Amino acid sequence: TPAILNSLKKYNAHATFFVLGQEAANHPDLLNQILADGHELGNHSWNHSLLTGLNPNNLDEELLKTQFAVYQATKQFPKYFRPPYGGINSSVAKSLYKPIIQWSIDTEDWKIKNPKRITNRALSGAYDGAIILMHDIYPTTQQSLDNTLKGLQQQGYQFVTISELLENPAKPLHQYFGSEDERKI
Repeated sequence: TPAILNSLKKYNAHATFFVLGQEAANHPDLLNQILADGHELGNHSWNHSLLTGLNPNNLDEELLKTQFAVYQATKQFPKYFRPPYGGINSSVAKSLYKPIIQWSIDTEDWKIKNPKRITNRALSGAYDGAIILMHDIYPTTQQSLDNTLKGLQQQGYQFVTISELLENPAKPLHQYFGSEDERKI
């Protein structure tokens, strides 16, 4: 994550980091650095469970423990939720009662682990208002990021947080795949 933050700073890019609660609890200084650098934090569950397979008590725990871990570290509650694996249904959405952020471009950095291919996926799929999914836990993502940001910047794109992208307040029980793609659950 620190290397990702350095790349983002180099290109004056802002991002939203969807964090796991167990990691938030272990790295409060990093969460505060993310915020200090002008980025945003979102909730990505406690331990990356597929939410659609959980009972309501475990589902509530996944969300609430993460909300409080982030708050304990930063004194801010995350406004947005990104479900692990993109897995969502109406009962999960009602339980979360938060705007649900998906993505319009999956770089598949979690699978391909090749910096050039990660960059190519981002560049070839980019459009105004797109949400690009990348993970800060893979070295190959970090290795691709400078070229990705440079290429997108050369195409005229700016890099903003989810709050900046959506401009209007996002609504609970809605999924967002990009600035022009909102779907009610």
